[in-house]
Amino acid sequence: MHRLLHLRTRLFSGGWRSRVARRTNDRRGRTQAMNSKLKLFGIAALIGAVLSYIAETTFYNGVDADGELQESFFLPLTFILAALGIVMLLASLFVRKHK
Repeated sequence: MHRLLHLRTRLFSGGWRSRVARRTNDRRGRTQAMNSKLKLFGIAALIGAVLSYIAETTFYNGVDADGELQESFFLPLTFILAALGIVMLLASLFVRKHK
């Protein structure tokens, strides 16, 4: 009985062609969502890199009174976040776009 209802639904709701169209639209939507997430996270990583650089130059810049170089984790974090942001933005450009 369930199969008959399922077959009837397919026949009268546009058949197999509408199912393929729905699947294509779902893929298109997922690709656009992934593309926008990559852009969003890439921009967020670049903003984090800028904030990390500002923290590095504000708090840990130069040599102290004892002649020791003041370093922190912010400078390597700046480069890591900047590289990650650039890679994500470039990846968002190469995500396959469906026509």
